[in-house]
Amino acid sequence: MKRKKLGKFWTAVLTVFAAAVFFAVPAWAAETGADPAFEMDGSTLVKYSGSATHVQIPDGVTAIGDRAFAGNTTLSAVSIPEGVTEIGQESFYRCANLRILNLPESTVSVGSRAFAGCGRLLDINLPESIAEIPDGAFSGCSGLRSVSGGEGVRRIGTEAFWGCSSLSGFSIPA
Repeated sequence: MKRKKLGKFWTAVLTVFAAAVFFAVPAWAAETGADPAFEMDGSTLVKYSGSATHVQIPDGVTAIGDRAFAGNTTLSAVSIPEGVTEIGQESFYRCANLRILNLPESTVSVGSRAFAGCGRLLDINLPESIAEIPDGAFSGCSGLRSVSGGEGVRRIGTEAFWGCSSLSGFSIPA
């Protein structure tokens, strides 16, 4: 009987130890405060490999790289900080569960198909600083209900809103 209890005790201790080692934050991340789910190249967010449903992009990021979040099906909300000026091509491509996204006023450019296939994206408010809605930017966003803002928009690309079957409001000043 005593042997059985000791065996269970050591099994529990080893399990906890293994979990701590496996899920530990690397020393460099703890020292710098960096989240290992964010792969960075200077101030560009190159890739997000986490599984959080709500993501706060770190301060200091100035660009979100091409396909940085592409295909992430767990993501439902993204908070992009002021200071991000560029959102790359297909950055959020096929983030099927993305519902909430706010573009900061600092955003100057959005890449083609940046939000294509985000079928649950509800509303988008474009900052005044964006001059172009590129080709296919929101194509396949079947849940998109409204687009507002965008006082600086001068060009809307081909199929920018193709397949946006729920789009009922589109307000961009002339």
